[in-house]
Amino acid sequence: MIKKIFKKTAIFLLMILSGTSCITEDTFNDSPDGNFEALWKIIDEHYCFLEYKNQEYGLDWNKIHADYKKRLTSGMSNEQLFDVLSEMLNELRDGHVNLVSKDRTSQYREWYDNYPRNFDDSIQSRYLGKDYNTASGLKYQILEDNIAYVYCGSFQSGIGSGNLDQILSKLAICNGLILDVRNNGGGNLTTAEKLAERFTNEKKLIGYMSYKTGPGHNEFSTPEAVYLEPPMDRVRWQKHTVVLTNRRSYSATNDFVNRMKQLDRVTVISAFVLAILAGLVIIGGLKRISSVSQVVVPFMAILYVLTVVVLIICNITKLPAAIAEVVTSAFGAKAMAGGALGAVLISMKNGIARGIFSNESGLGSAPIAAAAAKTKEPVRQGLISMTGTFIDTIIICTMTGLAIVMAGSWKDEALQGVQITTDAFQKGLHFLPSQAASFILMICLVFFAFTTILGWDYYGERCLEYLSGKNKTAVMIYRILYIAAVFIGPYMTVSAVWTIADIFNGLMALPNLVALFALNSVVAKDTKDYFKRLKAGEIKE
Repeated sequence: MIKKIFKKTAIFLLMILSGTSCITEDTFNDSPDGNFEALWKIIDEHYCFLEYKNQEYGLDWNKIHADYKKRLTSGMSNEQLFDVLSEMLNELRDGHVNLVSKDRTSQYREWYDNYPRNFDDSIQSRYLGKDYNTASGLKYQILEDNIAYVYCGSFQSGIGSGNLDQILSKLAICNGLILDVRNNGGGNLTTAEKLAERFTNEKKLIGYMSYKTGPGHNEFSTPEAVYLEPPMDRVRWQKHTVVLTNRRSYSATNDFVNRMKQLDRVTVISAFVLAILAGLVIIGGLKRISSVSQVVVPFMAILYVLTVVVLIICNITKLPAAIAEVVTSAFGAKAMAGGALGAVLISMKNGIARGIFSNESGLGSAPIAAAAAKTKEPVRQGLISMTGTFIDTIIICTMTGLAIVMAGSWKDEALQGVQITTDAFQKGLHFLPSQAASFILMICLVFFAFTTILGWDYYGERCLEYLSGKNKTAVMIYRILYIAAVFIGPYMTVSAVWTIADIFNGLMALPNLVALFALNSVVAKDTKDYFKRLKAGEIKE
């Protein structure tokens, strides 16, 4: 299906009502009636959204003509005529349609006023700080985690190509870029396009456009493809970009955001979607969480494992060197030097923290899910649960680590977090387009993250049920707060999220480890008894 994208072109109707008519005297009389008919006809024949607005909210332009013509009188003043004409134009509900005389200006503003400001300038100030850089109206700064932040508050003024080269060259050391256009009131479409084209390396189809070709409401040209092309011999941004927008971003800014959404490595923030999807499952209760997870988890695990297996097979010649690199780095001279400098402690801290987050060993969370299983032998269920740690850490994490080492992505200091794995997939799956490899990884990560969100909600609900005596009100309040946390989470920094996760994982592990030591003898006794009965044939496998 061809997607039609109609650009809203501003219609600026200049009427000098105090003396000079806006129409030619040989077409219409210079009278209230003549000016009214001229303006109505201009809209009727040239405004391109009449049919769309009829479908959207029932606008009948012919009825508008009949209704407002009744308000005309031959002796009405220019001010009275202005009021009638401006109210007629407001029926279009278009903030780009303005009526101007030498004394007055009329603009439809309900669309603007009905959406209260939801952007706090303090956010911009906090990101930029006191010593920020500026060029061509763009303000920029380098944030924590080596992330670039650029604020664009308007497209009214032009942006110099040299200034853009300067900005992007200076930010080239950063791992990613946040492009903030919140509260940008728009301006020049060419300026918006000039900025957007710096974020693509190839000619990119961004939509289709039709032009008004006649006076009829449905007379348009055949949709023509609209492309965004990178400028030749200019600096372009090569890394991931996040665009921040809000409901007070409009006009040319809407066009800019739509262009950016079509580009690779660009994400337009929408935590609302994730929160809605999680909420639909969580509100449904534990049964719905279980039904969703039992479908999603096997799919994501199989897809990811198969992908990494293919990657390793296709680069099998690099496997011996990768294994040697891992062993040498762990036990060789580098490791000894690092240990002497205390780096081993940092490595252990990060390794343990990420390992616990991956397989939940020692936290006491996984047994909550295991306890829900129907079994006559608790030891058997415990043994099955242990396979989770094996699959997560020994298989999936090891395969991922080998893929990263084989691709050499770990050596690139500019890459952080998921960027390392993405780079490894792109290099390792070299027979696929880079976008395809990134998409496969993205799908896997989405499923991993989504099921993790559902799993932790399940753990929390079961704990709360125990503490509250299965109080339904308390559980529902917990679900609402949990969904709110899912919405807020994407707006936090990565370092903040990891810090919070590590703190609370530690708080969970401490009492659980105490219980494990206290129950050590019980666990050992039950395990020995199980295997004794299994060997004697008293338990059927």
